[in-house]
Amino acid sequence: MEDHKFIIIIDGAKFEDKSEFYNHIQALFTNDLDWNIGPNLDAFHDILQGGFGKFAIHEPIKIIWINYKRSEEVLGTAYIEKLLSIIKEQKHISLALVD
Repeated sequence: MEDHKFIIIIDGAKFEDKSEFYNHIQALFTNDLDWNIGPNLDAFHDILQGGFGKFAIHEPIKIIWINYKRSEEVLGTAYIEKLLSIIKEQKHISLALVD
């Protein structure tokens, strides 16, 4: 089992739309950016790589996505599938989805 120094919890109860989702993600994954990441799937991919203040590039992390079903309702199934695909491409990230 891989040791994860960082556990990041995405909470579907913390956003009502894509813009708020990206604000939530930026707060969780980065420190002191002088630019906003979203809504931009390429920027989402980039911050998952690391190196933006919270964890090093490709450092093993675990993402726990709570209130996942609510996220799917708010963002839409097709968009959630894109996000999950990007997360699952990252070899250094393990993901748990919690309703």
